[in-house]
Amino acid sequence: MRAIVLVAAHLRLSAALTTGPVGVNAALLSLPIGAEVEGFRSTHAFTAERISARPAVFVLRNFLLPEECEVLVAAALESGELSPAETSGGTDARKRCDVCFLDGAAPVVGALTREVAHLLLDADALTLPGTGSELLNVLRYEENGEFLPHYDATASPRVLTVLYYLNGNGATWFPLAVEEDSIDDSIDDSIDESAGGVNSRVTSRAAAMELAAALEPHRDGCVFEAHSAGDALAFFNFDERGAAEARALHAGLPVAEGETKWVASHFFQVPALVAPRETRAMETRARRMKYVGEETARRAAAAAA
Repeated sequence: MRAIVLVAAHLRLSAALTTGPVGVNAALLSLPIGAEVEGFRSTHAFTAERISARPAVFVLRNFLLPEECEVLVAAALESGELSPAETSGGTDARKRCDVCFLDGAAPVVGALTREVAHLLLDADALTLPGTGSELLNVLRYEENGEFLPHYDATASPRVLTVLYYLNGNGATWFPLAVEEDSIDDSIDDSIDESAGGVNSRVTSRAAAMELAAALEPHRDGCVFEAHSAGDALAFFNFDERGAAEARALHAGLPVAEGETKWVASHFFQVPALVAPRETRAMETRARRMKYVGEETARRAAAAAA
């Protein structure tokens, strides 16, 4: 396992850079599939491993300390604000899940946000206008709870997603992940059935959803499983052009019988790195989802009257 040095909260690795998604720290970007490196937070060491070329997905083992996980779960429980999670557009993609939102004033959150941004994002991205993080989402999934295949950057420039597994339970599936960046997804705007499976060309989110419906976890794509409380998963939602990465489709797999999953999701926005065409598309989707959400609430209120 190669060692990397943390200097002023940055990962540094002497290796040739490769083309990759916008916003990613150069040290992570240079990691080959399956290679592990050691990194250092201000409090302890962790290991980073790249498990997918597209989307760029990195496993961060022991990223949070056990006491940090306990603090975040306690903060969610004590907030009194855990409530059923809603999804964009009012869909039922997320099942048996409660969520609360913690800001930077909550224990652990502020320092963690700053450290993660400097560890995982490119140094230049940190200086761009509009760069920042959303509130930390702390989620509790009950037995059989799941989040069906979805995208994180549907209506906002979420360049980076980080998932923290707070009690060591949980698995996340990327149905279209590939280990080699050799598939040309720019040929057309449909699925190339002749390629088959995850090797099919995917140039739109609609095509990705259609293809993923025929795929299976542990057979197709890649699955990350938490080994212990404090494990984390980081992935990037846009490609090197600032266009949406269609292969960033992912799902939270069902929680096992008798189990509960505590996870926190952290979204980092870098709007200046997103292509103008994507920005316009996200704005359109945001307006559409707002309308759908308002209409759903109106109908629910009318039915209850």
